[in-house]
Amino acid sequence: MSESQETVANPEEQKSAGMPLFYENPVPISFERHGKKHLARRVDARFAAKSNAIPINLSEFAQISRHYPIAFVAAAVPFPVAVVGMRNGENLFVDKKGEWAKNVYVPAYVRRYPFILSTTPDSDVLTLCVDEADGVLSDKDGLTFFEEDGTPSDHAKAALDFCRAYHGAVGPTQDFVKALSDKGLLIERQANVAKKDGQNFNLTGFHVVDAEKAQRLSKDELGEWWGKGWLQAITAHQISMLNWGDLAERV
Repeated sequence: MSESQETVANPEEQKSAGMPLFYENPVPISFERHGKKHLARRVDARFAAKSNAIPINLSEFAQISRHYPIAFVAAAVPFPVAVVGMRNGENLFVDKKGEWAKNVYVPAYVRRYPFILSTTPDSDVLTLCVDEADGVLSDKDGLTFFEEDGTPSDHAKAALDFCRAYHGAVGPTQDFVKALSDKGLLIERQANVAKKDGQNFNLTGFHVVDAEKAQRLSKDELGEWWGKGWLQAITAHQISMLNWGDLAERV
């Protein structure tokens, strides 16, 4: 019998040199720089293989709850994550070939890569960027960023639309977590899971919603939270707790 003491990784602390989680060198897409570049046809998920927690948005809670435990990372501004590993530096859903587990929902944060939106200081302008990490861009084969006349390609347009949708989901997620925090509904917990082969895992460093306290919200608050989809998200979060055992069995 063995026991492992691990923590849910804080994606904020995993950032590299101030870059967002997973990104090494995001650069604004331009015809001058990327007009003759291609996006590799297969950008696999190896970039996410060493993180046991992936940021998620409120709109994903229902899908996430089917496959992963949902937890809240205790940061300056708490945020929800899908727990994808029982040990530090391990994502149990990415294999050695960089393939994500089949028939499992892939978080939008992962699907967005290698694209991301950047903001201009003192401006609301959003710019589409691509991470120029190794293996992402090609000089010959792959998907183009621009047509011959310099207009964005269909793939670039689709990437921009996806990133805009993701960016738009961040605000409602932050509002939800702030409401949970303001009401004192986030409480520290740990997951103690025993595998059938005798291995024990003790995962700490995360918060969950205090369901009993949430039931004491006023009728007006319950109505408001239902209308915003927050009660449904809390239910999905509670259902997701059933995934701890399945997650451990993937080890």
